Amino acid sequence: MHTFAGGVLGGAMLYAFPPGARAKYVIALEELRLSLLSLEVRRSITSFSGGQTMIGMMSLPTLRSGVTCFMLCFLSGCDTPGDRADQIAPEHEKTIVKTADVIGPYSPGVKVGRLLFVSGQIALDPETGEMRDESIEAEARQVIANLSGVLDAAGYDASHVVRATVYLTDIGNYQRVNAVYADFFPEGGYPARVAVEVAKLPKNANVEISAIAYK
Repeated sequence: MHTFAGGVLGGAMLYAFPPGARAKYVIALEELRLSLLSLEVRRSITSFSGGQTMIGMMSLPTLRSGVTCFMLCFLSGCDTPGDRADQIAPEHEKTIVKTADVIGPYSPGVKVGRLLFVSGQIALDPETGEMRDESIEAEARQVIANLSGVLDAAGYDASHVVRATVYLTDIGNYQRVNAVYADFFPEGGYPARVAVEVAKLPKNANVEISAIAYK
């Protein structure tokens, strides 16, 4: 009876672990069960004080039964992969955010749970399809406008951006782009950022910005 109760309790406790962790423990338990099958000795469970026997000699069949019962109780309560997917899917469902036409095989934005991933935006005017590149400031403003459009389409705004990446073909434009960039985000709430110089950008753009938002 004690063996059965211990197995039920152990199985219930292990069921609380994430699926990936459960699999590792099941494998470990099976290896233990197989090892016990080959043992020809008895083990004594003793207390920490003085080495006095607490339960006495535990027989090999009892050990084997306890481990087997533990595994059966645990496995009988496991969800199928489909059941787990049904429970998790609503929280982590992927949603494509579409705005203007894009120039490649990618989506303007992808929302997963509460995270929004915004693809790199260049200064393509969504109304004309032409680049706004009369100056680096005008180009940066159009990039920010396109970034804002994707955020808006997903129900986000600049305050939700937690990470941005700025690509420049000339790092010498860093301060001029910064002046436009800073006006877009709330003061004191700027997102984390990376700014790098690259050799070339699509459509011969001089600046491109991608972002990750969360709310």
